[in-house]
Amino acid sequence: MPTAFLTIVEVLNSVAYFLIFSHHSFMDITTQISPRGQITLPADTRKRLGLKPGDTLLIHLEGGRIILDPAVVLPVEIYDEERIAAFAEASAMTQEELMQAKARWDA
Repeated sequence: MPTAFLTIVEVLNSVAYFLIFSHHSFMDITTQISPRGQITLPADTRKRLGLKPGDTLLIHLEGGRIILDPAVVLPVEIYDEERIAAFAEASAMTQEELMQAKARWDA
């Protein structure tokens, strides 16, 4: 009985060892920094992460490590005077609407 127990433990240890080291060897990728400071992410890595040319990445520095995270970039509209006037006109309230809003506020 102790022999069977040791065999199971040995098998579990072997599986754990395989998972740990195969995970690291699977995830560790070597690349070089170009003279311009650029790095290339291998095609397989980009494909697995769904990264496409032009995508934006955030750079985090943690304890001497560089961590890259995909970023969401949203377009920003800069309003000119005409656009601001259109907002003001669309949000304008009649005197009656103002009185109703004030009544609800005071209630």
